Amino acid sequence: MSTGMETGSLAEWAGAFAAIIGTFISLFALWYAHKANETAEATRKDTREASEKALALEAQREKRLVAGSLQAWWARAELDEAEGWGVVVSNLGPTRSVFREVEIAVDGNKYSDSILLEVVPPGQFFVESVHDGWSLPRPINTEEYDSLTKSHFHRIRSIRFTDQLGTKWTWNPTDGPTETRQSSGQ
Repeated sequence: MSTGMETGSLAEWAGAFAAIIGTFISLFALWYAHKANETAEATRKDTREASEKALALEAQREKRLVAGSLQAWWARAELDEAEGWGVVVSNLGPTRSVFREVEIAVDGNKYSDSILLEVVPPGQFFVESVHDGWSLPRPINTEEYDSLTKSHFHRIRSIRFTDQLGTKWTWNPTDGPTETRQSSGQ
């Protein structure tokens, strides 16, 4: 006597059970693969962000290196058989560049406290302290001057300038070259 439903053989039951277990294993494998994919994507994103940050830091370092090429200091020079006091402006860094809108704030000239230069090409130049301020810059060799290395009266307070990319910089003895932030009005 049968009730209308057959229970099936042991092999059919084992097959059905194996199919259910297989489904659970497949779902677990799918979940595990999804988590691995999320981890890989997060790692890729972190690597990309770290790479972009490293590139930005390297670019900033390169810009500072170029900006650090512009230097100035007081010196005594032998000019045309006479001795003169003034400021050596040096642009001899590893990367040749032309600097514009250069303003060198100095102590030591009683007639003017700043040297204004429209352009400073690569090389070294001597700007003599004269009775009405400053002479025009003239090219100079290192053998032609003696650097003034210690003086409380003759100092370079700061140098403001624009590099070849249009970036504005300010150098001071404490911080070295720092990029000047532009205001929204410029």
